[in-house]
Amino acid sequence: MATRRTFIGGSLATGATGLHAGAKAQTAAGGFPDRPVRIVVPYAAGGPSDVVTRMVAEGMSSFLGRPVIVENKAGANGRIGMEYVARQPGDGYTLVMFSQGGSVLNTAGRENLSYDLLRDFRAVGNMALLPQLVVTSNSIPPKTLQEFVAHAKANPGKLSYGSSGVGGTPHLIGEWFKIIAGIEMTHVPYRGTGPATTDLIAGRIHFLFTEVPVLIEHVREAKIRALAVSTQERSPLLPDVLTVAESGFPQLTGTNWFGLEVPSATPDEVVKVLNDALVKSLERPATRDALIALGAYPDPAPAERFDRFVRDELARWRDVMKTTGARLD
Repeated sequence: MATRRTFIGGSLATGATGLHAGAKAQTAAGGFPDRPVRIVVPYAAGGPSDVVTRMVAEGMSSFLGRPVIVENKAGANGRIGMEYVARQPGDGYTLVMFSQGGSVLNTAGRENLSYDLLRDFRAVGNMALLPQLVVTSNSIPPKTLQEFVAHAKANPGKLSYGSSGVGGTPHLIGEWFKIIAGIEMTHVPYRGTGPATTDLIAGRIHFLFTEVPVLIEHVREAKIRALAVSTQERSPLLPDVLTVAESGFPQLTGTNWFGLEVPSATPDEVVKVLNDALVKSLERPATRDALIALGAYPDPAPAERFDRFVRDELARWRDVMKTTGARLD
């Protein structure tokens, strides 16, 4: 199994070409950047969002010609880091890692945030898409998602599903799945996906829906059983695992994602420089290959596309919140 150090180390290759391009970018944006750039990750170090951001930041450094430093400001399911960046000057020197959970779900499920997701931030671009995996404990017999639904209906109220905490993606998808499948499961929240996975392996809970990188080695070692993957196509890492659409639940199709945004006052020309650096970082073989090995898909694109994507995701998850009745306040 590749380690986190391997993933980060694989993205350390830089070259003169990137530095030369950085000089051109500085000229185009009036000398930006002329000092280090920070990316705030609103979660603790070591998780998927942190690892992905550090891979991408190394490649961006080589293009900008300045260090891109990752700073962790964890707490309150991402709100502390988001609040911090919303208060920073719009000069391009402070970015924030945007994610489905900490950014969109907080806004969709809370009434009293100190920042406005759409008013106070603007897109730089998406970094990567992370497929989700539906897994179950070996303590129960189902081998497919359809079989799991049948088993749950035959054992009403006897099954449980885990999550990384109330209001996170695994929790909301679990509640949504209960509704669309017509089944009953008990929600068991944990302080992170790691403890939930441990209890899944031990058979203390029965169902979990979270990112492929978190679960894939446990699936390969047959400690848990993969039922479906959330992408439109099957995962090349798990080619024998059906998609959720193939399993009869196309509503679950989707991915987690990690992007970059800046305070909304940041000028267009500065955003363009940052987006160029992001896209070139994602297109570098070292960054691309490290992300794919992690189970993520690089997603280089213009800033405008990520801005539309975030708006669409916010609308989607507001609908899910309405359907499930879930609130985070």
